[in-house]
Amino acid sequence: PAVDRPRRAGVSSFGVSGTNAHIIIEQAPEPEPEPTTPLTQPAVTTLVVSGKSGERIAATAGALAQWMSGAGAEVPLAEVAHTLNHHRARWGKFATVCARDRAAAVAGLRALSVGHHAAGVVAAHEGVCGSGTVFVFSGQGSQWAGMGRRLLAEEPAFAVAVDELEPVFVEQVGFSLRQVIAEGEPVAGDARVQPVVMGLQLALTALWRSHGVVPDAVIGHSMGEVTAAVVSGALSVRE
Repeated sequence: PAVDRPRRAGVSSFGVSGTNAHIIIEQAPEPEPEPTTPLTQPAVTTLVVSGKSGERIAATAGALAQWMSGAGAEVPLAEVAHTLNHHRARWGKFATVCARDRAAAVAGLRALSVGHHAAGVVAAHEGVCGSGTVFVFSGQGSQWAGMGRRLLAEEPAFAVAVDELEPVFVEQVGFSLRQVIAEGEPVAGDARVQPVVMGLQLALTALWRSHGVVPDAVIGHSMGEVTAAVVSGALSVRE
């Protein structure tokens, strides 16, 4: 029965061998509701629409656009994206809609639902995805004193890559990449760490390629994004 105090009960256990046990249990306290902090609206919001087929994705996108324009019109765009991206089943195919505001998001979803091209809309890949090699380039924080020193001394392909980078490196950042690697000196500060990390990554890429390991795709984080852009050919070393 409901009472104005915590409910308690006693439970006794009498063992065959003579062991007696008794425990008193008390009703658990009512959970305190956790304060909710509204999600902040990012500059660009990405909506991930997943489905078993392109047709299902289109249907979901259309239904979502209709809901966002009607019953869900008051739900913040950031909350819609968070629910889609983190609290919905992720099927084998998915499409994305990137938008700066709600109107653009709805327009992108409607375009996706009818198969039209639109800014910020990436439709689901319909082909067969094969396996491949992906190079992932890290950002600042992966450095340590002495990194690359043995490679410079023992791996000709690595040394040649460093030498090819050296003129542009000195011109752009004002110090020698080869000297930093050869002397194993610690580097500190963004102005030194980031170019050194990038130089090491480009030289390592050349080393892997010399052994026949060629990336089918590249991706990077922070300064690694620049390395990935150079390795993919989107940027030159000087750029």
